[in-house]
Amino acid sequence: MPYSAEMLQSVIDALPQALVAIGADERIRHTNEPALKLVGLNPEGKHFITTLRQPALLDTIEATLGDRKTRETSFLTREDGQDVTYNVRCASIQIGPEFGVLLSFEDVTHLAVAWPDAPRFCRQCQP
Repeated sequence: MPYSAEMLQSVIDALPQALVAIGADERIRHTNEPALKLVGLNPEGKHFITTLRQPALLDTIEATLGDRKTRETSFLTREDGQDVTYNVRCASIQIGPEFGVLLSFEDVTHLAVAWPDAPRFCRQCQP
């Protein structure tokens, strides 16, 4: 089936979590309504570095663009005066003849609040 920007946008719009599609040219191609509160209005066509601006996320996107491997990282922001933590999954997707990255944002703030030592504990458990 040939690539259709409209088809990809309709799929992204249909899903409830914040989604951002980045093309091989490193520019934001598609977003949905929930993503706009994270990346700002009218992000399409902008380079992802100027919009997302968090080093860990930028490195993860660049790595996934380079080798097409799925990765996860964190994205921190403030909403309504509260700190909010998102888990971001970066997965390679085909956009036309090229490969880009689809970012999906999952709010995991409730986990950080319920168990604030989780990141430290998990690091200690790793060999």
